[in-house]
Amino acid sequence: MSDSVRLAHRIVLAGDVGGTNTTLALVGVNGTSAAQARFQLLDRTVLKSQQLSGIGQAIEGARNSLDAELLQRIDACCLCAAGPISNNRCTLTNLQWQIDGGEVAAELAVPTTLINDFSGICYGIPILFRQAPQQFTAIPHSDGSTPAGAGSVITVVGAGTGLGVGYLTTLADGNVTAHPSEGGHSDFAPFDDQTMALRAFVAGQHQGVPDAECFLSGPGIANLFDFLVQHETWQQSAARQRILARPRAERPEMIAANAAEDPLCSATMELFVRIYAKFSSSATLHFLADGGLFLAGGIAAKNQRLFLQQHRFMRYFEQNYRANIERLLHRVPVHIVGDYTVSLYGAAYAAVRQDQNKPTSEEQLS
Repeated sequence: MSDSVRLAHRIVLAGDVGGTNTTLALVGVNGTSAAQARFQLLDRTVLKSQQLSGIGQAIEGARNSLDAELLQRIDACCLCAAGPISNNRCTLTNLQWQIDGGEVAAELAVPTTLINDFSGICYGIPILFRQAPQQFTAIPHSDGSTPAGAGSVITVVGAGTGLGVGYLTTLADGNVTAHPSEGGHSDFAPFDDQTMALRAFVAGQHQGVPDAECFLSGPGIANLFDFLVQHETWQQSAARQRILARPRAERPEMIAANAAEDPLCSATMELFVRIYAKFSSSATLHFLADGGLFLAGGIAAKNQRLFLQQHRFMRYFEQNYRANIERLLHRVPVHIVGDYTVSLYGAAYAAVRQDQNKPTSEEQLS
Protein backbone atom coordinates (compact mmCIF):
# COMPACT_ATOMS: atom_id res chain seq x y z
CA MET A 1 0.00 0.00 0.00
CA SER A 2 1.46 3.37 -1.01
CA ASP A 3 2.15 6.13 1.50
CA SER A 4 -0.51 8.36 -0.08
CA VAL A 5 -3.13 5.66 0.48
CA ARG A 6 -1.96 4.77 3.96
CA LEU A 7 -1.85 8.42 5.02
CA ALA A 8 -5.20 9.41 3.50
CA HIS A 9 -7.11 11.48 6.03
CA ARG A 10 -10.26 9.54 5.18
CA ILE A 11 -11.75 7.25 2.54
CA VAL A 12 -15.24 7.57 1.08
CA LEU A 13 -17.25 5.29 -1.18
CA ALA A 14 -18.30 7.18 -4.30
CA GLY A 15 -20.68 5.84 -6.90
CA ASP A 16 -22.16 6.71 -10.29
CA VAL A 17 -25.33 4.80 -11.11
CA GLY A 18 -26.48 5.03 -14.71
CA GLY A 19 -28.57 3.10 -17.18
CA THR A 20 -25.54 1.36 -18.70
CA ASN A 21 -22.95 1.10 -15.93
CA THR A 22 -22.81 1.34 -12.16
CA THR A 23 -19.36 2.41 -10.97
CA LEU A 24 -18.34 2.26 -7.31
CA ALA A 25 -15.00 3.66 -6.19
CA LEU A 26 -12.90 4.21 -3.10
CA VAL A 27 -11.65 7.79 -2.97
CA GLY A 28 -8.96 8.97 -0.58
CA VAL A 29 -9.36 12.45 0.87
CA ASN A 30 -6.45 14.42 2.28
CA GLY A 31 -7.46 17.55 4.13
CA THR A 32 -10.21 18.44 6.54
CA SER A 33 -11.88 21.09 4.37
CA ALA A 34 -13.77 19.99 1.27
CA ALA A 35 -12.74 23.19 -0.49
CA GLN A 36 -9.01 22.56 0.02
CA ALA A 37 -8.86 18.75 0.14
CA ARG A 38 -7.02 16.63 -2.38
CA PHE A 39 -8.98 13.67 -3.75
CA GLN A 40 -7.37 10.47 -5.05
CA LEU A 41 -9.14 7.61 -6.83
CA LEU A 42 -7.79 4.51 -5.06
CA ASP A 43 -9.83 1.63 -6.44
CA ARG A 44 -12.99 1.17 -8.48
CA THR A 45 -15.23 -1.45 -10.01
CA VAL A 46 -17.54 -1.09 -13.02
CA LEU A 47 -20.67 -3.24 -13.15
CA LYS A 48 -23.28 -3.62 -15.89
CA SER A 49 -26.43 -2.01 -14.52
CA GLN A 50 -28.80 -4.15 -16.59
CA GLN A 51 -27.30 -7.28 -15.01
CA LEU A 52 -28.03 -6.08 -11.47
CA SER A 53 -31.26 -6.32 -9.52
CA GLY A 54 -30.62 -3.08 -7.66
CA ILE A 55 -28.12 -1.05 -5.68
CA GLY A 56 -27.85 -3.77 -3.04
CA GLN A 57 -26.39 -6.20 -5.54
CA ALA A 58 -24.03 -3.48 -6.77
CA ILE A 59 -22.75 -2.94 -3.23
CA GLU A 60 -22.27 -6.69 -2.85
CA GLY A 61 -20.26 -6.68 -6.08
CA ALA A 62 -18.12 -3.86 -4.74
CA ARG A 63 -17.43 -5.82 -1.58
CA ASN A 64 -16.21 -8.73 -3.68
CA SER A 65 -13.93 -6.68 -5.93
CA LEU A 66 -12.73 -3.55 -4.12
CA ASP A 67 -9.74 -3.55 -1.77
CA ALA A 68 -11.14 -5.07 1.45
CA GLU A 69 -8.78 -3.19 3.77
CA LEU A 70 -9.63 0.16 2.22
CA LEU A 71 -13.33 -0.65 2.13
CA GLN A 72 -13.31 -1.18 5.90
CA ARG A 73 -12.01 2.38 6.32
CA ILE A 74 -14.85 4.19 4.56
CA ASP A 75 -16.66 6.72 6.75
CA ALA A 76 -19.13 8.16 4.23
CA CYS A 77 -20.82 7.33 0.93
CA CYS A 78 -22.28 9.41 -1.88
CA LEU A 79 -24.01 8.01 -4.95
CA CYS A 80 -24.70 9.97 -8.14
CA ALA A 81 -27.94 8.67 -9.62
CA ALA A 82 -29.44 9.35 -13.04
CA GLY A 83 -32.78 10.70 -11.89
CA PRO A 84 -34.41 13.32 -9.69
CA ILE A 85 -33.51 13.27 -5.98
CA SER A 86 -36.10 13.85 -3.26
CA ASN A 87 -35.65 13.19 0.47
CA ASN A 88 -32.44 11.27 -0.26
CA ARG A 89 -34.29 8.87 -2.55
CA CYS A 90 -34.14 8.41 -6.31
CA THR A 91 -36.19 6.58 -8.92
CA LEU A 92 -33.78 6.15 -11.79
CA THR A 93 -34.76 7.38 -15.24
CA ASN A 94 -33.30 4.53 -17.30
CA LEU A 95 -33.43 1.66 -14.79
CA GLN A 96 -36.24 -0.02 -12.92
CA TRP A 97 -34.48 0.83 -9.66
CA GLN A 98 -35.27 2.87 -6.63
CA ILE A 99 -32.40 3.91 -4.38
CA ASP A 100 -33.02 4.90 -0.78
CA GLY A 101 -30.05 6.65 0.80
CA GLY A 102 -31.21 5.61 4.27
CA GLU A 103 -31.25 1.94 3.31
CA VAL A 104 -27.77 2.20 1.77
CA ALA A 105 -26.54 3.92 4.94
CA ALA A 106 -27.88 1.06 7.04
CA GLU A 107 -26.24 -1.50 4.74
CA LEU A 108 -22.84 0.22 4.83
CA ALA A 109 -23.08 1.62 8.38
CA VAL A 110 -21.90 5.04 7.16
CA PRO A 111 -23.78 8.26 6.29
CA THR A 112 -24.98 8.13 2.69
CA THR A 113 -26.04 10.97 0.40
CA LEU A 114 -27.70 10.76 -3.01
CA ILE A 115 -27.12 13.45 -5.62
CA ASN A 116 -28.15 13.83 -9.24
CA ASP A 117 -25.61 12.35 -11.66
CA PHE A 118 -25.02 15.67 -13.37
CA SER A 119 -24.47 17.36 -10.02
CA GLY A 120 -21.69 14.83 -9.50
CA ILE A 121 -20.07 15.96 -12.74
CA CYS A 122 -20.44 19.61 -11.74
CA TYR A 123 -18.85 19.03 -8.32
CA GLY A 124 -16.01 17.04 -9.84
CA ILE A 125 -14.95 19.57 -12.48
CA PRO A 126 -13.21 22.10 -10.19
CA ILE A 127 -11.41 19.27 -8.38
CA LEU A 128 -10.03 17.78 -11.58
CA PHE A 129 -9.31 21.19 -13.06
CA ARG A 130 -7.16 21.93 -10.01
CA GLN A 131 -5.52 18.51 -9.70
CA ALA A 132 -5.27 17.33 -13.32
CA PRO A 133 -5.62 20.24 -15.77
CA GLN A 134 -4.26 18.02 -18.55
CA GLN A 135 -7.64 16.24 -18.56
CA PHE A 136 -9.24 19.35 -20.08
CA THR A 137 -8.97 20.69 -23.62
CA ALA A 138 -9.45 24.42 -24.12
CA ILE A 139 -11.44 25.45 -27.20
CA PRO A 140 -9.84 28.67 -28.49
CA HIS A 141 -12.09 31.55 -29.44
CA SER A 142 -12.26 32.63 -33.07
CA ASP A 143 -9.52 35.21 -32.45
CA GLY A 144 -7.26 32.49 -31.02
CA SER A 145 -7.62 33.59 -27.40
CA THR A 146 -8.22 31.24 -24.46
CA PRO A 147 -9.45 33.57 -21.69
CA ALA A 148 -9.23 32.71 -18.01
CA GLY A 149 -12.41 32.44 -15.99
CA ALA A 150 -13.02 35.61 -14.04
CA GLY A 151 -16.20 34.82 -12.15
CA SER A 152 -17.89 32.48 -9.71
CA VAL A 153 -20.45 30.79 -11.99
CA ILE A 154 -19.65 27.82 -14.24
CA THR A 155 -22.03 26.19 -16.72
CA VAL A 156 -21.78 22.49 -17.59
CA VAL A 157 -23.43 20.95 -20.64
CA GLY A 158 -23.02 17.26 -21.35
CA ALA A 159 -24.32 15.34 -24.35
CA GLY A 160 -24.09 11.56 -24.11
CA THR A 161 -26.87 9.01 -23.76
CA GLY A 162 -28.99 12.04 -22.86
CA LEU A 163 -28.37 15.77 -22.45
CA GLY A 164 -27.39 17.13 -19.06
CA VAL A 165 -27.28 20.79 -18.03
CA GLY A 166 -26.26 22.31 -14.73
CA TYR A 167 -24.31 25.12 -13.19
CA LEU A 168 -21.91 25.57 -10.33
CA THR A 169 -21.40 28.52 -8.00
CA THR A 170 -18.29 29.19 -5.91
CA LEU A 171 -18.92 30.49 -2.40
CA ALA A 172 -16.85 32.94 -0.38
CA ASP A 173 -15.25 30.10 1.64
CA GLY A 174 -14.05 28.35 -1.52
CA ASN A 175 -16.70 25.62 -1.44
CA VAL A 176 -18.92 25.10 -4.47
CA THR A 177 -22.60 24.32 -4.90
CA ALA A 178 -23.92 22.39 -7.89
CA HIS A 179 -27.35 23.31 -9.16
CA PRO A 180 -29.08 20.57 -11.17
CA SER A 181 -31.60 21.33 -13.88
CA GLU A 182 -33.72 19.68 -16.52
CA GLY A 183 -32.38 22.04 -19.18
CA GLY A 184 -31.74 19.14 -21.54
CA HIS A 185 -35.50 18.83 -21.88
CA SER A 186 -36.04 22.47 -22.75
CA ASP A 187 -37.41 23.29 -26.21
CA PHE A 188 -35.06 23.07 -29.17
CA ALA A 189 -34.42 26.47 -30.76
CA PRO A 190 -33.72 26.36 -34.52
CA PHE A 191 -31.29 29.03 -35.72
CA ASP A 192 -31.33 28.74 -39.53
CA ASP A 193 -33.34 27.23 -42.37
CA GLN A 194 -31.70 23.82 -42.02
CA THR A 195 -32.39 23.50 -38.31
CA MET A 196 -35.98 24.70 -38.78
CA ALA A 197 -36.51 21.87 -41.27
CA LEU A 198 -34.71 19.50 -38.87
CA ARG A 199 -37.04 20.42 -36.02
CA ALA A 200 -40.09 19.79 -38.19
CA PHE A 201 -38.65 16.41 -39.24
CA VAL A 202 -37.94 15.28 -35.65
CA ALA A 203 -41.33 16.57 -34.47
CA GLY A 204 -42.90 14.28 -37.05
CA GLN A 205 -41.10 11.31 -35.51
CA HIS A 206 -42.21 12.05 -31.94
CA GLN A 207 -45.46 12.65 -30.16
CA GLY A 208 -45.42 16.15 -28.73
CA VAL A 209 -42.81 18.88 -28.95
CA PRO A 210 -39.21 17.62 -29.36
CA ASP A 211 -36.80 18.81 -26.70
CA ALA A 212 -33.12 19.68 -27.04
CA GLU A 213 -32.10 16.14 -26.06
CA CYS A 214 -33.72 14.87 -29.27
CA PHE A 215 -30.90 16.64 -31.14
CA LEU A 216 -28.01 16.71 -28.66
CA SER A 217 -27.39 13.14 -27.52
CA GLY A 218 -26.46 9.78 -28.95
CA PRO A 219 -30.05 9.24 -30.16
CA GLY A 220 -29.94 12.84 -31.40
CA ILE A 221 -27.04 11.98 -33.72
CA ALA A 222 -29.17 9.22 -35.21
CA ASN A 223 -32.00 11.74 -35.73
CA LEU A 224 -29.67 14.15 -37.53
CA PHE A 225 -28.37 11.34 -39.73
CA ASP A 226 -31.91 10.26 -40.69
CA PHE A 227 -32.84 13.87 -41.46
CA LEU A 228 -29.87 14.36 -43.79
CA VAL A 229 -30.52 11.02 -45.53
CA GLN A 230 -34.09 12.05 -46.33
CA HIS A 231 -33.59 15.75 -47.08
CA GLU A 232 -30.37 15.84 -49.09
CA THR A 233 -28.85 13.80 -51.91
CA TRP A 234 -25.88 11.59 -51.08
CA GLN A 235 -23.92 9.05 -53.04
CA GLN A 236 -24.25 5.52 -51.78
CA SER A 237 -21.37 4.49 -49.55
CA ALA A 238 -20.28 1.36 -47.74
CA ALA A 239 -20.28 3.26 -44.43
CA ARG A 240 -23.89 4.36 -44.89
CA GLN A 241 -24.99 0.81 -45.70
CA ARG A 242 -23.19 -0.60 -42.65
CA ILE A 243 -24.74 2.03 -40.37
CA LEU A 244 -28.28 1.51 -41.62
CA ALA A 245 -27.88 -2.26 -41.24
CA ARG A 246 -27.16 -1.94 -37.51
CA PRO A 247 -29.68 -1.44 -34.67
CA ARG A 248 -30.48 2.22 -34.13
CA ALA A 249 -28.77 2.32 -30.73
CA GLU A 250 -25.43 1.35 -32.33
CA ARG A 251 -25.54 3.94 -35.12
CA PRO A 252 -24.36 7.13 -33.32
CA GLU A 253 -20.94 5.71 -32.48
CA MET A 254 -20.54 4.40 -36.03
CA ILE A 255 -21.54 7.77 -37.50
CA ALA A 256 -18.92 9.57 -35.39
CA ALA A 257 -16.26 6.98 -36.21
CA ASN A 258 -16.79 7.46 -39.97
CA ALA A 259 -16.97 11.26 -39.90
CA ALA A 260 -13.42 11.71 -41.23
CA GLU A 261 -14.05 9.67 -44.41
CA ASP A 262 -17.75 9.57 -45.19
CA PRO A 263 -19.41 12.83 -46.36
CA LEU A 264 -22.82 12.00 -44.86
CA CYS A 265 -21.33 11.11 -41.47
CA SER A 266 -19.16 14.22 -41.60
CA ALA A 267 -22.17 16.44 -42.33
CA THR A 268 -24.09 14.79 -39.48
CA MET A 269 -21.39 15.46 -36.92
CA GLU A 270 -20.75 19.00 -38.16
CA LEU A 271 -24.44 19.77 -37.75
CA PHE A 272 -24.33 18.21 -34.29
CA VAL A 273 -21.42 20.45 -33.26
CA ARG A 274 -23.18 23.58 -34.53
CA ILE A 275 -26.32 22.72 -32.55
CA TYR A 276 -24.17 21.94 -29.49
CA ALA A 277 -22.52 25.34 -29.79
CA LYS A 278 -25.76 27.30 -30.05
CA PHE A 279 -27.38 25.42 -27.17
CA SER A 280 -24.27 25.88 -25.00
CA SER A 281 -24.19 29.58 -25.81
CA SER A 282 -27.79 29.94 -24.62
CA ALA A 283 -27.04 28.00 -21.43
CA THR A 284 -24.02 30.21 -20.78
CA LEU A 285 -26.19 33.30 -21.08
CA HIS A 286 -28.98 31.83 -18.93
CA PHE A 287 -26.59 31.38 -16.00
CA LEU A 288 -24.24 34.28 -16.89
CA ALA A 289 -21.34 31.84 -16.62
CA ASP A 290 -18.45 34.25 -16.22
CA GLY A 291 -16.34 31.42 -14.76
CA GLY A 292 -16.53 29.31 -17.89
CA LEU A 293 -18.36 26.64 -19.86
CA PHE A 294 -17.41 22.96 -19.60
CA LEU A 295 -18.53 20.34 -22.13
CA ALA A 296 -18.89 16.99 -20.40
CA GLY A 297 -20.12 13.66 -21.73
CA GLY A 298 -18.49 11.16 -24.01
CA ILE A 299 -19.44 12.66 -27.37
CA ALA A 300 -17.36 15.82 -26.99
CA ALA A 301 -14.49 13.96 -25.32
CA LYS A 302 -14.26 11.37 -28.11
CA ASN A 303 -14.69 13.85 -30.99
CA GLN A 304 -12.60 16.83 -29.95
CA ARG A 305 -11.21 17.29 -33.45
CA LEU A 306 -14.68 18.08 -34.78
CA PHE A 307 -15.13 20.81 -32.15
CA LEU A 308 -11.72 22.39 -32.73
CA GLN A 309 -11.33 22.27 -36.50
CA GLN A 310 -12.03 25.53 -38.35
CA HIS A 311 -13.36 27.02 -35.08
CA ARG A 312 -16.49 24.99 -35.85
CA PHE A 313 -17.88 25.08 -32.31
CA MET A 314 -16.68 28.53 -31.39
CA ARG A 315 -17.97 30.34 -34.48
CA TYR A 316 -21.53 29.37 -33.55
CA PHE A 317 -21.02 29.73 -29.80
CA GLU A 318 -20.00 33.38 -30.22
CA GLN A 319 -22.83 34.36 -32.56
CA ASN A 320 -25.32 36.93 -31.32
CA TYR A 321 -27.00 39.86 -33.00
CA ARG A 322 -26.04 42.16 -30.11
CA ALA A 323 -22.42 43.28 -30.10
CA ASN A 324 -22.24 43.55 -26.32
CA ILE A 325 -23.41 39.93 -25.93
CA GLU A 326 -20.85 38.77 -28.48
CA ARG A 327 -18.17 40.53 -26.42
CA LEU A 328 -19.44 38.79 -23.29
CA LEU A 329 -19.30 35.38 -24.97
CA HIS A 330 -15.76 36.10 -26.21
CA ARG A 331 -14.67 36.38 -22.56
CA VAL A 332 -16.03 32.97 -21.53
CA PRO A 333 -13.45 30.17 -21.37
CA VAL A 334 -14.66 26.89 -22.88
CA HIS A 335 -13.19 23.47 -22.09
CA ILE A 336 -13.91 19.86 -23.03
CA VAL A 337 -13.79 17.46 -20.07
CA GLY A 338 -11.75 14.39 -20.98
CA ASP A 339 -11.89 12.33 -17.77
CA TYR A 340 -14.93 10.04 -17.45
CA THR A 341 -14.31 9.56 -13.70
CA VAL A 342 -15.14 13.20 -12.96
CA SER A 343 -18.46 12.30 -11.30
CA LEU A 344 -16.69 10.03 -8.79
CA TYR A 345 -14.56 12.93 -7.60
CA GLY A 346 -17.73 15.01 -7.40
CA ALA A 347 -19.51 12.38 -5.32
CA ALA A 348 -16.56 12.22 -2.93
CA TYR A 349 -16.61 16.01 -2.60
CA ALA A 350 -20.35 15.97 -1.86
CA ALA A 351 -19.84 13.28 0.82
CA VAL A 352 -17.17 15.36 2.58
CA ARG A 353 -19.19 18.53 2.32
CA GLN A 354 -22.25 16.80 3.75
CA ASP A 355 -20.17 15.88 6.80
CA GLN A 356 -19.42 19.58 7.20
CA ASN A 357 -23.19 20.17 7.55
CA LYS A 358 -23.38 21.99 4.23
CA PRO A 359 -26.29 20.44 2.32
CA THR A 360 -26.16 19.71 -1.37
CA SER A 361 -28.56 21.58 -3.62
CA GLU A 362 -30.78 18.48 -3.92
CA GLU A 363 -31.22 18.46 -0.15
CA GLN A 364 -32.03 22.14 -0.11
CA LEU A 365 -34.79 21.53 -2.64
CA SER A 366 -36.26 18.33 -1.20
